Amino acid sequence: MSSATTATTTSAGDMPYISQKRRREILDRAGVVWKVVREKEATPGDLNYIITVLLSHYVDGRDMNYKTLNEVVGVLESAKMEFYRKVVVPYEENKLKENGDIYSAVTERIGNGS
Repeated sequence: MSSATTATTTSAGDMPYISQKRRREILDRAGVVWKVVREKEATPGDLNYIITVLLSHYVDGRDMNYKTLNEVVGVLESAKMEFYRKVVVPYEENKLKENGDIYSAVTERIGNGS
């Protein structure tokens, strides 16, 4: 594996990420795709289509077997979980502080052991 694709570890406890060099290489080639998803007119359907095409091309360039398909599903699941952890949770925590907890009665019962 080349050093450009070797995963590097960020601060303690963070998941390994691809190197900054490899990120630049990918972004330099992605060009118009990134412009499409950043457009105000872009829809969830557009995003879904782009992801689907990426997955299709990834699979098309490899052996069609369980390993390849499992890699794709694993990447999707990991990307989903990382997005949730890094983006959704902080957003929801901010909204919780702003608007109050709707689960307070339930969490109080859990805390009291009843």
